[in-house]
This record gives sequence, structure tokens and C-alpha cells, in this order.
Amino acid sequence: MPTYEIRWMGAKADDGRAVELSAPQQTRATDWMDALGIALDRYGLDQDTLHRAVCLLQPDGTIDVTDPDSNTRFEVQQVSDSDEDSAELPSLDSAWVQHDLADLDAPSPQVSQAYGRLQAMTPDTMAMLARELDALPRSGDAERFARSVLDVLLRFVPAESASVLALDPMRRRIRFLAVRGPAAEALRGVSFPAGRGIAGLVLRTGTSLLVREVAANPNHYPAIDRAVGYATRTLLAVPYRRAGQPCGVIELLNPFGGGSFTEGHRHATERAARRLEQLLG
Repeated sequence: MPTYEIRWMGAKADDGRAVELSAPQQTRATDWMDALGIALDRYGLDQDTLHRAVCLLQPDGTIDVTDPDSNTRFEVQQVSDSDEDSAELPSLDSAWVQHDLADLDAPSPQVSQAYGRLQAMTPDTMAMLARELDALPRSGDAERFARSVLDVLLRFVPAESASVLALDPMRRRIRFLAVRGPAAEALRGVSFPAGRGIAGLVLRTGTSLLVREVAANPNHYPAIDRAVGYATRTLLAVPYRRAGQPCGVIELLNPFGGGSFTEGHRHATERAARRLEQLLG
């Protein structure tokens, strides 16, 4: 079981530095979210922070956790190694053999519609997104559900690509259930070990994550990008649940125009995740 160090930080000063509000805590835990919960108890702080947290995964592996209600901030870092996932690497040969990847640079129609139109996730925009999601019909095809949710989401969030990933608990693998964007056909049906990647981390913790400089992040699983010739720069990952347990992830990759995804984009994606939960039952 790995050891984590948790630092309770004050607001950043003008020079960009932050003052620690208390001595750092070290604890052994199954994952960083459990470690933060233990530290909150030791600090005598509200456990509801875990449900409100905005989490940013830094390139060095540090997780920057902010509670927007109280403006409380924590830094969580793993300081000892855990056992490596022993699962085999996924086989992606079929993605090369079966699909023509010549049009990898062509954006999807849904992405093209979003680009340049979205300035901010205002309350009116969020209400419009909610109406479109709620209007999606229920059918017997999970993949069709997932594609429909992505199509609506991409009309409001300017991302190059988006995917719905589903956990197969029996095989302990994460599968691309639906993908929109330049590598959609190549990724359809591809799977990888459940312990790998940022999606695996989100499934273990049940917490949304925003990751900048993805290639430099130790949690990134580069085999997927290499297989389809894609470069993931920035990633927003949001879990969806069945019976209260994380069972999949919605991922948005590479916001148009550079920069990063915003908290508003996270809220929009979490709203899409709730609708996906309803549709998948």
C-alpha cells in the first residue's frame, strides 16, 4: 500500500508561492483520495471537501485539490512506490490493420460546431445543455446512448476529441464504448488494463480530474496515443456511476484554441455524466 504526503496550503501570494497552514501529514492508503480523507480527519476539517473538490493533476504527479466553497487547498503526493499493475499491455494491432487513419487531422462535425461558439459556461448555457441532454431518448443500445451524450456535450464544450470509457469488472479492463474526434474509428472497441492511465485513476477515486501537460504526467498511458498517432495535451476526465459505484469515465481531450478546460467545462461534463447514468440505468 503506498504512502502519501498531504499538505494543507493557504492561498497563493502575488509571487506565486503558498504558505503551509499546518505540518504535512503522511499516511498509507489505497489511493490519494483515501489519503486525503484521513488527513482531513487529522486536520479536523469537513469531509464534504472530498465531494466538492476541484482536482488538478500536475506533471510531477502532485494532485492539487481545491474546495471552491471554502477556498481550502491541499497538495497530495505519493512518496513511496506501490506494486505495479501486472496486467499485460493492450493489443492495439487491430486498430492499425482494420482502420484507415489518413484523416486523423480532420475534426468531427460536432467539434467544428463547438469551436468559436462557446465563450463561457454561463447559467443560460448550462440550462440549454441540460435541456438537450434530458431530451435524449432511451434505447437498448449503450453505444448509441454514449455517442448521443458526446454529441450534445461537444456542441457546448470546444474539445478536439471526446470518449466514453466503460469498465469491464470481470476482465479488469477499460473499453472505449464511444469516441468522437479524429481517431474515433481507430479507438472503437479498444481496451486497456483497468489499473492503467488517468481513466484508471479516476475510476479508483471516483473524482473528476483535469490534467495539463498530459505526456509528462506519470499517470498517462501513452500506448493509446502511440497506436493511433494522436497527441493528448490536456485532458478532462469525469466518472459516471452505476449503483453508486464508478463504472466508467467521460474524457475530453485538447480544448480548441490552446489553453485549458475550465471549471465550467467540468460542470458541463459532470452534467453529461449524470444523464449517461440515467440512460444506461
